[in-house]
Amino acid sequence: MATCFHLKPSNGEDDSVILFSTSNSPAGSTSPSSSFYHSPLSVDHNHSKASHKLTVRNLSYTIHLKRSIPDSFFHLVQKPKPVEILKSVSLVARSSEILAIVGPSGTGKSSLLKMISGRVNDKDFDPCSISINDHQMISPAQLRKICGFVAQEDDLLPLLTVKETLMFSAKFRLKDMSSKEKEERVESLMEELGLLHVAHSFVGDEENRGISGGERKRVSIGVDMIHDPPILLLDEPTSGLDSSSALQVIDLLASMAKAKGRTVLLSIHQPSYRILGYISKFLLLSHGSVVHNGSLQLLEETIQKLGFQIPIQLNALEFAMEIMPALEASSSKLSVTDDRDDSYSSRVWPDVESGRVQPHNDHKQMGNFWFSYLLEIMFLCSRFWKIIYRTKQLFLARTMQAVVGGFGLASVYVKVRKDEEGVAERLGLFAFSLSFLLSSTVEALPIYLQERRVLMKEASRGAYRISSYMIANTIVFMPFLFAVSILFAVPVYWIVGLNPSIAAFTFFTFVVWLIILMASSLVLFLSAVSPDFISGNSLICTVLGAFFLFSGYFIPKDNIPKYWLFMYYVSLYRYPLDTLLTNEYWSMRSECFSRHSQVVDSQCLLTGNDVLKSRGLDKDTSSENWDLSDPVIPMSENLKEVGDSSSKYHVALTATDAPYSQWQCRIMYYWYKKVKNMPESDMGEFTRILHSGKPDNLMEEISTVVVDPLPEGLDRYLDISPKVHLTSVPSFQSFGWAGTKVNIVLNRQWAFGQWLEKVTIDEENVLMAEPDHLFVNPLPNLAHGKNPAGFPFFYIKPTEHEHIIRKYYPKEKGPLTDIDPIGNSPVIIRKSALEEISPTWMNVSLRMKADPATIRHLDGYAYAVASALHGVWHILREDFMLQPPWDLEVGKKFIIHYTYGCDYNLKGELTYGKVGEWRFDKRSYLSGPPPRNLSLPRPGVPESVVRLVKMVNEATANIPNWDTLNHG
Repeated sequence: MATCFHLKPSNGEDDSVILFSTSNSPAGSTSPSSSFYHSPLSVDHNHSKASHKLTVRNLSYTIHLKRSIPDSFFHLVQKPKPVEILKSVSLVARSSEILAIVGPSGTGKSSLLKMISGRVNDKDFDPCSISINDHQMISPAQLRKICGFVAQEDDLLPLLTVKETLMFSAKFRLKDMSSKEKEERVESLMEELGLLHVAHSFVGDEENRGISGGERKRVSIGVDMIHDPPILLLDEPTSGLDSSSALQVIDLLASMAKAKGRTVLLSIHQPSYRILGYISKFLLLSHGSVVHNGSLQLLEETIQKLGFQIPIQLNALEFAMEIMPALEASSSKLSVTDDRDDSYSSRVWPDVESGRVQPHNDHKQMGNFWFSYLLEIMFLCSRFWKIIYRTKQLFLARTMQAVVGGFGLASVYVKVRKDEEGVAERLGLFAFSLSFLLSSTVEALPIYLQERRVLMKEASRGAYRISSYMIANTIVFMPFLFAVSILFAVPVYWIVGLNPSIAAFTFFTFVVWLIILMASSLVLFLSAVSPDFISGNSLICTVLGAFFLFSGYFIPKDNIPKYWLFMYYVSLYRYPLDTLLTNEYWSMRSECFSRHSQVVDSQCLLTGNDVLKSRGLDKDTSSENWDLSDPVIPMSENLKEVGDSSSKYHVALTATDAPYSQWQCRIMYYWYKKVKNMPESDMGEFTRILHSGKPDNLMEEISTVVVDPLPEGLDRYLDISPKVHLTSVPSFQSFGWAGTKVNIVLNRQWAFGQWLEKVTIDEENVLMAEPDHLFVNPLPNLAHGKNPAGFPFFYIKPTEHEHIIRKYYPKEKGPLTDIDPIGNSPVIIRKSALEEISPTWMNVSLRMKADPATIRHLDGYAYAVASALHGVWHILREDFMLQPPWDLEVGKKFIIHYTYGCDYNLKGELTYGKVGEWRFDKRSYLSGPPPRNLSLPRPGVPESVVRLVKMVNEATANIPNWDTLNHG
């Protein structure tokens, strides 16, 4: 890790190069942070004896510019020319001396210091150009270990005092020292820097008044000198200072160079006359080349040799700036004399030579790593706490936001009612609270941006690890943000009247706390990638807006375009919103939030479970019975999770021996056999219930049970009297229908009643199907527990026919919403439940057929009403069935019901109600089967119709004796 760094906001790559090129592993971190910073002190405390000579020979530095996108269009052939920043620069800097690098702006002064301090990538470093005490530096890391670097900008924390700033620097860098030794080191350094009189003053900045600019510069020097580096580099230490403060800084550097035997290099623009007396040698640069290397007297001689006379009001250096072209033209390549002597023959580092490091004990090193890691976190926590405690405006802003926001929201949603409107209001409350809490941390952005510069500077110097910074930041902010979450949660929760449970309130507060922590982490992350406050604020607003948009609150997940679906899963709004809803309604899943307005104690229309179900939060595998009052349960991705896959179902359909019924049964049976054993299928055995009273020619082809037909004439006019023996329809006298004649068709109810009495099946469940059903996908058991599964027909609307339905389902039985909008097929139901419902189904059918108003409108409601009378409610599955031509795509649906005619013109346009130029209608084949290989519809006809015809063609092509068996 590095010890010499230069941080420029305008060019942030310098620190980042070092920061992200160093290791964060135990081996890579412990040594730099606890060993090499202290090593110079442990080697020799008297730098007047341990001298260091820095030699640079023929150092060049070239930048290869990357072509911008606009340039790549206009200059397809010509590549950007490399820019030479430094051209064969040579110099020698010795202990106890100050070498000043001077030149106009843009001459490469900062780049030269960057190269010497090792603040470059390995690929840009020339291992042959820099040496210390005549030892070649083969990598930038070696230079970073022995050089201290003071940046031009004073990146300090304004709310720390001078002593605290230096003390924390000592804690981070001098980890092998005891606390007393660190204290003594800081006191000694403050005395050396002339800072004792401001030791307890805040550093300050532009907004917070603190010490003077010269004193702040000396603090910056002290921070990078805390580990006592033998070589010190400073980038324009006098910039921004008045002449007096600048003189004090240079005087201080000269004193340290002589007293401690340090080697000091600094860059400076145009020093004043008094400053020149403190500088031993000058390196004058122009366009990256050296035009002078030596003392001020030597520069005066050079100017005189060129025929120039230095004006009285100017010093030699100032005048040299004015005649720079002449100096540059006359200068020859300056070389460095090889002045080796014994005083510089000592090794640069006690345990590092030519990049070789002495081996360490792994167990000891690992222990040192964790100990060092904990110390870093402790020191950072202490520093964070001081900063937060002293940031009064942050305390005030967060506290006022929590209190005002909490009471403000509570005043809007006072005592939300437990009804449908209350459910919507709670959802709005949670959504707005999320938006408020996530956006309330933006005021911390300037603080994070300010700390980022210090973080990059300190972490790149190896003071601590970034992970230590993040952990300490979180630890310190957690209790403060927890207090903020309580201030917000208490008024919102209890004034609004949310779930009146202490456990729910505690969890609500915990979730609010996590939300604020998450928001702070987000702001911290975005501050790391934002160059300034304006950009950071815009980025935060954009990110939060995108997260809110894709949270599922505005756009349901199913409606989000696929290319944006990833935003739904990464949205910071989605998970907290789901968590708040679950916390509010999970313990109230069975509590009712809406009932029929005209019925007292009627069945609930909206429960807490329904609210959870609307966002897919109702899954609880520990619950055997689910609340299934939602009108439609969407198709699950995993069919087995919704269906009762442990129980097979028996496929049963009623049929006659008419050719029209027979050919439909044969096609249905073909597709039953094809999908029965496919994955996801729960099909059991198959039975055709033939209610014609006698066997037909399909008995060997299809498993069939023959039941008695209705007594002669009863399929049209049924004389309901006590002498009629209907074992499955008990107590007809109770309806008061004795002697009544009814126009009725009862074949289906009659057939199922007899089949249930006659036959024993192995399966627990039954699929009631019809001949015109084709299995287009493997059908699982969609029922669950005692709740059957049915298909919701769009035209069955019990609530719109109350005056008729109430004849069969009186008010005392419950609201009309108890009646499911289904027919009697397709339905998957337990055999025991069907046996219980079947007599009532027959009775209700008889009553409906006897009523002219009912038979005209609602003759298909009998099964649904009978089920409701027995307290049986169905899982409504829209994916159970599709009905061409109205349903256009098959998708993941299971059954094609081809009860409607499909008529299209040659353009592929539907002509329903009018015979089309192309048509498929089962009623066209009343007397016999359709021919094989029906023509396919024209392009433009929906996929469901095409699939239907292809399935019919496949079945007819593979069923033996298709053309003859069904005739006659």
